[in-house]
Amino acid sequence: MKKKDIWISVAIIGVAVLGTCVYSQRQGYVQLDAGGARAELRLRSGWFGSVTVKSDRQRTAVKARSYRPQSLRITSTANARQRSVRASRPWGRLDRVKVKDNETTVLRVGPPFLIKPRVHRRGSRVTIGFSVVGQAGEHYNARQFSAPKLRIVDKAGNVLAAGKFQYG
Repeated sequence: MKKKDIWISVAIIGVAVLGTCVYSQRQGYVQLDAGGARAELRLRSGWFGSVTVKSDRQRTAVKARSYRPQSLRITSTANARQRSVRASRPWGRLDRVKVKDNETTVLRVGPPFLIKPRVHRRGSRVTIGFSVVGQAGEHYNARQFSAPKLRIVDKAGNVLAAGKFQYG
């Protein structure tokens, strides 16, 4: 009877090891679309694993599983000047990237950027700030961009105030 129990235990362990090996061999692809700019996205998987995906590649082969973004850098060239910006939390739709077996996951990041105003009122004082958001809902530090201009208009289209954002 004891030999039978040992063989059953060995069989269960063997099936578990085989299942783990098959599961870890699943592979999918990630393609990065940065709207004409170059992008480099570092994805974290588990405690120690990470993979870097670049937009200049057709697609990158990765293990089929869920990933979380670790860093994102967008680089573009305009007027012979190279500019680079980094994204940070919140990550929007990049918060959890799911790669399925034998499928390509396309991630659209970076430009065109959306400028979202933030208005805070404290008594009679009103402060206006802004957030820079990429295609996937990822946020960029606004200080990395040149300060945008601002116009406050009424319903008729008359300019009530105009100026430029100031950091600080």
